[in-house]
Amino acid sequence: MTISLKVKVPLAVVSAMSLLTAALLYVNYQSKLELIEVNKQTTLESLAKQFHSEVELTTKDAEARAELVANISLIKRLFRQGVNLRKGNDPAPTKAGEETKASQEAKAVRAALIDQLHDTYVVQQERFGAVQSQFHRAPATSYYRLHDPKKWDDDLSSFRFTVLEANEKNRIFSGPEVGRGGLGIRGVVPVNDKEGQIGTFEFGLRFKPILERLKAAYGVEVSLLLDARVQKNITWEKWRDEAGEDIGAFKHVFSTDAARLASLLNAEALADASKEQVISAQASGKDFGVMLSPLKDFNGKRIGVIAIAKDFSEFERIAQNSLRNALILFAAGLFVLILLVFGLLSVTILGPIDQITRAADRVSLGDLESSMRLERKDEVGQLSESFERMRVSLSKAMQALEEE
Repeated sequence: MTISLKVKVPLAVVSAMSLLTAALLYVNYQSKLELIEVNKQTTLESLAKQFHSEVELTTKDAEARAELVANISLIKRLFRQGVNLRKGNDPAPTKAGEETKASQEAKAVRAALIDQLHDTYVVQQERFGAVQSQFHRAPATSYYRLHDPKKWDDDLSSFRFTVLEANEKNRIFSGPEVGRGGLGIRGVVPVNDKEGQIGTFEFGLRFKPILERLKAAYGVEVSLLLDARVQKNITWEKWRDEAGEDIGAFKHVFSTDAARLASLLNAEALADASKEQVISAQASGKDFGVMLSPLKDFNGKRIGVIAIAKDFSEFERIAQNSLRNALILFAAGLFVLILLVFGLLSVTILGPIDQITRAADRVSLGDLESSMRLERKDEVGQLSESFERMRVSLSKAMQALEEE
């Protein structure tokens, strides 16, 4: 009974140590999982900040390019001449094949403008992602488009609010905006001479180079989705770069991989993306984290969503490896603990019991002279004392029989 009690005590120690080890390993594993989730969140938030910083820098770039043109003396003079001719209200031929003096002069002014700026604009378009460049008369009438020279004098006042504001307040307005030329990052700059304000000049840059730079630098997929409600004044299919799948009330405008992003997104998540949010999704057996961040125009109105998707499969592998290593450590620790406990049992209980067993064997063979005493005060010591008393009693009994 006492020996059983002694065995139970080390086994209780094994159980307690096992539970403690398991708890510590679980806490460590959970800490690693939380750290991985924090890293995911931080990574996606940093990518969103990078995107919006790129938009701000591109906005300043569009402003600078527009200001450069708006402050060229020859350009101002030609623009003033053209606007004054339009005030005459007779730039068009009176009859088929006939041209008035005013219409001839207006044509000559536009020819001069294109002669001065066309080659420069082509370089900007091909190398720097220019999407449009044009002059406007107040309040918001297109005077001349470098990107579409055959079209002019159309009223933009129902949707080109940067132009309206710049002409009305005679100061720069810039940022993302949708126009007939599509979604762009626009810098609209007043053009002034000694007589006052002539109109405005606009330079627009594309979003797609920003998306491509993010993908090249960070290995992410990026989509820009526009709220369908902002399309009403534009020719949509003419300028949309990506024919990506529409998702609810949102349409892909630019994307590094429209099909992949469409498989990761849903209409409900996009509709809720008035603030930044992170969603988890899977595609092609891979785990992705997707940052949804609102895209706002120049005056802070939400016009769409930017979606940045990063493959976090490596993070999931790290989590799985962490769990596997925790289980291996637990099994190894439990094995070592069991060895230590049984080693302790061998020294404290099993070894002495083995000595008593051998002594009992000797007694059973008639050896009553070998003493068996363990200098211990525990139950095993008591057992050895009982055995020794039994041996002494047997020895005395045998002597008494021999004397008779």
